[in-house]
Amino acid sequence: MRRRAWSVLLAAVLTFGLAAAGLRAAPPAAAEDDCATFAQTGHSVCGAFLQYWEDNGGLAQQGFPLTDTFTETSTVDGHPYTVQYFERAVFELHPEAINTSYYVQLSQLGRAALQARYPQSAPAPGPNLPGDCATFATTSQTVCGAFLAYWEDNGGLAQQGYPLTGVFNEKSTVDGQTYQVQYFERAVFELHTELASPNNVLLSQLGRAKLAARYPNGVGGGDTGFVSLGQLTVTTNGDNYVEWTLPIKDISSQPLLSVTVIVIFLDANGQQLDQSLAGGANIAPGETRILHGLSFKGLGYKSYQMQPPQVTVQGG
Repeated sequence: MRRRAWSVLLAAVLTFGLAAAGLRAAPPAAAEDDCATFAQTGHSVCGAFLQYWEDNGGLAQQGFPLTDTFTETSTVDGHPYTVQYFERAVFELHPEAINTSYYVQLSQLGRAALQARYPQSAPAPGPNLPGDCATFATTSQTVCGAFLAYWEDNGGLAQQGYPLTGVFNEKSTVDGQTYQVQYFERAVFELHTELASPNNVLLSQLGRAKLAARYPNGVGGGDTGFVSLGQLTVTTNGDNYVEWTLPIKDISSQPLLSVTVIVIFLDANGQQLDQSLAGGANIAPGETRILHGLSFKGLGYKSYQMQPPQVTVQGG
């Protein structure tokens, strides 16, 4: 059995960089006995995911793991995959490609970040970086100089994807500084002129940003890739029960077969008292549905607190 504990000091490369669902527990990507545990985040990487992490840039390229593995429905193709979030990437396990080099694939975080930050169009590009260039007919974009060298030396198409934009200036949401950046399908390159080559190209922390945006209450809470949650309203009914209502809205482009919400009630010490479940079926894109639930223990336990609603979504 091989199990390693990683205690890696945060280097300068980490100081600067920046990133429905059946949210149920999923098995690790491969054999449990081949794992590395990272003390910095308390998460382990195992099997095929660990192999990919080690073979494709490790800490500098992927970052630390931010979650364990779980099942997530892709907003791209609507299929469920075993995934794991890292600071700079999201790993997806594709069982249809087992025993091939495509068994582990990266989510297209660069494309998603571009659409989220610039929904109309990207800023007008400035001059290309000095040096050799390559033009990609697939997207009609050119990559040059330090960005091209980084692309070629760090996995190329499989790891970074095609370029989606030219080079332009962008203010970092992490440190507030302005950098020359270029968006790719799976990454955003940042040019850090304060660092010496070849360490002057860093990747935005797209994995961390995507995790915070899609799971604002943590994995197991609401998945904002498909559903937005309205105001949770609670009504007490004597000593008999508590009634709650929660509006949910399908914000995806596809109908949802079902949405299930679980509200957990805790006592003053954080011990679970009860859990209440409610759900809706066949919810159309853009439709808002009001869910109703009950906790029959109610005020029988006099005082209580509630965890953020846990949402499970099955796509259409």
